[in-house]
Amino acid sequence: MSFLKKVPLLCIISLIGCGMKPPSPAFQIDGCALDSVDGASPLENSKFITQKNQSIAFNGWMADPVLGSVPNQIFVYLISQNGTPYAFGNGAPAGSRPDVALAYSKNDIEKSGYTISGKTVDIPVGSYDIILNGRYQNKIGVCKVAPKLEVFE
Repeated sequence: MSFLKKVPLLCIISLIGCGMKPPSPAFQIDGCALDSVDGASPLENSKFITQKNQSIAFNGWMADPVLGSVPNQIFVYLISQNGTPYAFGNGAPAGSRPDVALAYSKNDIEKSGYTISGKTVDIPVGSYDIILNGRYQNKIGVCKVAPKLEVFE
């Protein structure tokens, strides 16, 4: 079963917005990464850690390497171990990532870098999967990043 089937409907519905035409069904992409949280790389056990009630910044990239496009907007969701989604933050990709463009041989995805900030105020202590939803015109690309986020007191 793909992780896309496990993504809560709330995560996909929240991208529609008021008065907007609902996007086509979501599609899974493999073109994303979370490189750092507040400038720190993931720990050896492939997770990031942060304290509750903190402002943190996620840095990475998101693109659809098959189509050679970058989303207009990226939404970050934290999914608890029991499946509860928490909206973390959103922003538009703007950072230059020549490494990504070179890796996929597609210059159109160079501006795929993002920095998305948010707070862990309403996020309970626990371990979370990190899902990126990208709005590609009238479609939503969903990508799960490998590291988890651990929130502690």
